[in-house]
Amino acid sequence: MIFDLKGEDGTLYYRFTSNQAVQVNRYAGNALSAEDLAGLFAAIRQAGLQPIPRLYAFRDHAAAKMLTGARITITGNSGWVWYDNDPANGGRAWLNPYADEAQQYILALSRELQQAGAAAILLDGVEFPAQTQSANFGNSSNTSMSRNEILTAFVQKVRTALSNCPIILSSTCQGALGINTTIYGNNPLTFAPHIAAPFILPGKLDATIRVGETTIANTQDNPEKTVQALVEQMVLRTKVMQADTRPTLCPWLQAEGYSPQQIRQEITGCKAGGVSSFILYHSKGQYDFHSLKGAF
Repeated sequence: MIFDLKGEDGTLYYRFTSNQAVQVNRYAGNALSAEDLAGLFAAIRQAGLQPIPRLYAFRDHAAAKMLTGARITITGNSGWVWYDNDPANGGRAWLNPYADEAQQYILALSRELQQAGAAAILLDGVEFPAQTQSANFGNSSNTSMSRNEILTAFVQKVRTALSNCPIILSSTCQGALGINTTIYGNNPLTFAPHIAAPFILPGKLDATIRVGETTIANTQDNPEKTVQALVEQMVLRTKVMQADTRPTLCPWLQAEGYSPQQIRQEITGCKAGGVSSFILYHSKGQYDFHSLKGAF
């Protein structure tokens, strides 16, 4: 069971106790206490499931405004917070992947959840902004590294620190295909998490896509064929990786807006593509497991 404990805007849904979390002080009004979290983990396990909290990493509007040494700043004025667009048009501040303080913040949250009994940690938003005009990433020794190198090093740092807790890394579908990887610097499958979870949501893809030598039209209405073709391509990409850096694939599959029959088709396509593990995604957590009985 996957659930957010640090949202895309930096809101904390658990009352983390690290010094940085207290400084950020962006706790949701209904943020879980330590006692609440323990009870939640116990209830999930009693239901035969495992608790896997999701944390957004560098895509974090709240912490970027509070942690001065962790944010992306403006070129020519390191005292100003950089935004990826005009704030009036929804622009957001970001944590700086090159900043040790930003990495330490995410690492401290992950370690706290491991100690609380999380079965795994799912990291999302391990990326750079899509555009970085006027962005200043500082002058630390880290900035000599490429985007790919710093993000890989960060994932490995979390893996090492949480040695007995698997790290799951979310990414875009295109990124895992090696397409439009600017925000990662390379295919995020190469960051070597234990498990890679690219989003494969047919309803969110272009109406017609080309995967390898195959062209798929009406992707939303062809979930089995779409998922199978994409998974096969991702499997091929992992096969050329060294065994000790090769992640297990576990893609997100679409549940929202799909009938049980369409979800079954996605699952069939995933398995036919060579992957037996998957995550069903519905933004409101609404699943009809009775209708899906036997599909897993």
